[in-house]
Amino acid sequence: MSDAQDQRQQAMTALAEGRIGDALDLIGRAASADPQSADIHAVFGVILARVGDREAALAAYDQALSLDPRHAAALFNRAHLLAGIGRLDEAVRDHGQVVELNPHHPHAHYSLGATLQALGRLDEAAKAYDQAARLDPTLLAAHVQGAALLLTLGRFDEALAACDRALALNPAQAASWSNRGAALLALNRPQEALAAFDRAIAIDPAFPPGHANRGAALRELNRVVEAIAGFEQALALAPDYVEARCNLGVCQLLAGDLERGFAGHEQRWRVEPGLSQRRAFDAPLWTGQDISGRTILLHAEQGFGDTINFCRYAPLLAARGARVVLEVQPPLKALMRSLAGVSDLVARGEPLPPFDYHCPLMSLPAAFSTQLGAIPAAPAYLSAPPDRLAAWTQRIGPADGFRLGVVWSGKPTHHNDHNRSIPLARFLQALPKGIEVFSLHDRVREADAEILARHPEIRRFDGQIADFADTAALAAAMDLVVSVDTSAAHLAAAIGRPTWVLLPFAPDWRWLLERDDSPWYPSVRLFRQPALGDWDSVLATVRDALERVVASGG
Repeated sequence: MSDAQDQRQQAMTALAEGRIGDALDLIGRAASADPQSADIHAVFGVILARVGDREAALAAYDQALSLDPRHAAALFNRAHLLAGIGRLDEAVRDHGQVVELNPHHPHAHYSLGATLQALGRLDEAAKAYDQAARLDPTLLAAHVQGAALLLTLGRFDEALAACDRALALNPAQAASWSNRGAALLALNRPQEALAAFDRAIAIDPAFPPGHANRGAALRELNRVVEAIAGFEQALALAPDYVEARCNLGVCQLLAGDLERGFAGHEQRWRVEPGLSQRRAFDAPLWTGQDISGRTILLHAEQGFGDTINFCRYAPLLAARGARVVLEVQPPLKALMRSLAGVSDLVARGEPLPPFDYHCPLMSLPAAFSTQLGAIPAAPAYLSAPPDRLAAWTQRIGPADGFRLGVVWSGKPTHHNDHNRSIPLARFLQALPKGIEVFSLHDRVREADAEILARHPEIRRFDGQIADFADTAALAAAMDLVVSVDTSAAHLAAAIGRPTWVLLPFAPDWRWLLERDDSPWYPSVRLFRQPALGDWDSVLATVRDALERVVASGG
């Protein structure tokens, strides 16, 4: 071995022993003695990076690679350095070259995955983590990071398997137990999820996500008081834990503590999806200040049902002397023309008139300091346009008995669809004989269409319902609407029709707990699952109640 290479080895030893000054001196002498050695320049880069001289370290790696473009160590270390200073595209380039040079090196795939993840190329990152774990099943970080990323991607079965592999390697990881619980919770297995979160907390009682996630599992098990305690514990450990504060607010709303709940609900703008959906206006947010003589923009922010539910505050603002501009989703525009107090109605995407203040619709309850006993709940505050009512009256013809409008499922892409929708074959159990049944769906799922083809007694209007004004006109002709918790339930209740809402065991916060009425809608009756997933009991109760209503003449 040459003197220069011997000095390189000594420099590496000094670095390992923490003698940084000696390492720098030795590698400098080695580079002077043999400036054409890629190995020496590569080690020089490592030592310079250790002392924090990133620019000099990059120059050393560049020199090594100019001498040997296939020097894997120099490429690998330069990639790490580039990633650390935010030059992620270049880092991915280098990591990719390392993988090409050594496709069986697990750490190369793992590092490529980490950099791809930082770039937001999540599917590619997941593949890289998976390859790293396949090449070295004992590489714990690949399983841990892969599981967390798979959770983000919504690939929950795979995330659960990755968590199990990580925990098989090291069962004393609070984060992996917490991620395992999160996967189980997403797979609608809250009792198992709760056990996983308990393990995480037992390992690390000061782990805030363990307590927050435990709260989420308890929420799904309808153990709301305990859920609140879990979120409060998470916040005691991490006061700026926004997700926990937002979820605490939702549980407080569910428990009927509207003042604190709506205040916590305002934290939704600091987490996804609210963070990316927040509107940037020059006008200030209205939070309850004097609005007389000013123009305020109220704008929809979430689902159709939320818009229907909270547009009720527009007349209250008009009563305070405000000129109200209401922006809603396009399918709601025709219906919203019936809402009192609105001066200008705009569909999202249309130009907005000038305004002095703005407020998202779901922030209005907080701005009005809404209390449980003082919710503005008019018997009906929306109505179908007269021309639509006339058209639908003609289309469906005269009544031939009791008319029932039904909605058994919501949008398949809704995050809680697996809990709130009912399979049509089961829903049909609730329908007694001798009544007219009308589907209020504008379209049905393919499997449901096959079932409905065998039930011609259920009248359908697929493709004929253009917007919510049409749905309102059809619902207005019903003696009763029976619906799962979806926008159709809000619509039917908002136009004042008798509406029965079928709720999952862990209901949405606005339906509160342990009551069969709603302070938001006087015409609503609630039917709750007595246990997780128990639609059969709900449907049997609904059928008995329907038979009594029909027998009594409606």
